[in-house]
Amino acid sequence: MDLIDTAKNKGVDGIVLCPSNADSIGTYVTDVFPDESIPIIVIDRSLNTTSPAVVATYASDAYAMGEAQAQMMYECYGDVELTYLDLGMSPENKNWADRSFGVIDYCKANYPTYTNINGDQSYWVGQVTQDIAIQYIQDTVNSNPDKTLCIVATCNSYNNYAISALSELGEAGAKVGVMGWDFSKTEKANIESGVMYGAMGQNPYLMGYDSTYMMCDFLAGKTIDKNATVPYQVVTKNNLDSEEVQNYLKTMNLA
Repeated sequence: MDLIDTAKNKGVDGIVLCPSNADSIGTYVTDVFPDESIPIIVIDRSLNTTSPAVVATYASDAYAMGEAQAQMMYECYGDVELTYLDLGMSPENKNWADRSFGVIDYCKANYPTYTNINGDQSYWVGQVTQDIAIQYIQDTVNSNPDKTLCIVATCNSYNNYAISALSELGEAGAKVGVMGWDFSKTEKANIESGVMYGAMGQNPYLMGYDSTYMMCDFLAGKTIDKNATVPYQVVTKNNLDSEEVQNYLKTMNLA
């Protein structure tokens, strides 16, 4: 909020905003920006605001990515009796919640043998501490020794929670698959080493690059897409060397 205040007081022409919190920052934007005198483009995640200053959003289609993550899980397991645990971020932020509901809804509609351990909801990790989340993962694994289990993460931090929790369980943890979210050198290494089957790759570089040009176009009087989406890439151990993924890695400076 202080950073936004500073920009506003400097009289900037526009703001590209990646909000840290959908509710508190959203309420702040509603209160402080009652008109379009300083336009805002929101990137990467949702912002709960009614301010007319928000002229566009630019983010990945989180729900579609969730559906693709479910398909990635099916690619790994096929038609088996599978129990999965979705590690959701927060139900208050639509972009974050859609990451979970995309998986849950798609599995319900297409994979009748796949069961979400929490029914129609995710385990909302954003509402607990890291230690509690890791303990919950371990308790879930220990209490279901005879089930085929999979952990579905919705951000890079939760990838790490899952891998850390499973590594401490030894042989029992090694039997549990991990479907990740976000992509970096860490996720690439985890896929290559086999501790994670794959990850849903967003493109933060394009979010920043394209949204800056979108703002310039808007300020120049051009029409921009009010709900633009950033392309995403499914990366697994099976397609890591494909041309499509290698081109994606170049945009992430990881090739």
